[in-house]
Amino acid sequence: MAPHKARAAFRYAWPYTKDCLDELGRAGVKRAVAFTQYPQYSCSTTGSSLNVMWPWAMGFRRSKTGEGEGKVELKGVECESSTGGSRTLAYTQSDSTQAFSRNIEAALAALPHYDPSVRSSVVALFSAHSPCPSYTGSHPYVLEVSSTVSPVIGRLGNESRYRSGLGRLGEKKVCLVPIAFISDYIETLFELDHKYAKEAKLLGTNIACAESFNGSPVFARADPAAAHLKEIKGMGRYASVQMGL
Repeated sequence: MAPHKARAAFRYAWPYTKDCLDELGRAGVKRAVAFTQYPQYSCSTTGSSLNVMWPWAMGFRRSKTGEGEGKVELKGVECESSTGGSRTLAYTQSDSTQAFSRNIEAALAALPHYDPSVRSSVVALFSAHSPCPSYTGSHPYVLEVSSTVSPVIGRLGNESRYRSGLGRLGEKKVCLVPIAFISDYIETLFELDHKYAKEAKLLGTNIACAESFNGSPVFARADPAAAHLKEIKGMGRYASVQMGL
């Protein structure tokens, strides 16, 4: 990918998106690619983040020093639209399915007394972001999460069943899968690995947590971004239509 430079930008933690954009502006950057790290599209995650960037790229927002003003060619690389949208793909569904499946297999192997021949007895519990009440009707998030889960279940050969109250149902082996996360952070490392694991232990349930993609060689591919860099022609556009408040 050299000589291209990568910068991390976060909406709610350092390094903040605005600070990163100001840095790029001062450096005189004229072409940039926004590579979302959300596996499914939501107007409150990918859409919101991209819409913060576009006004800056179009020259509507100045840096603190007033330097580096002007338009920047900015395009967004989003993850695959499982719902058939036209957004640019960051990776294919087969890549994500393979990466999730490998991590689940590794987590299952870590369960005490795990026997691959009885894998169907282990419940795979997929954890995603809690959808807002407005995520109904035409909003794609819930459908995209389901569309990510379905091929993973198919690849693993498990049944697709919705079950609540796993403890009451007598389930003793559970694998937690952060299906809406690309990198592990506090919500996975603390809530899943520690908080829920502790609660499961009190219920007599053995629990394992699958890792997020992190440094997975299946996911960490340069070709989608490299191809995107070659396709940049003119200004970017706003992200998908945002939900009203």
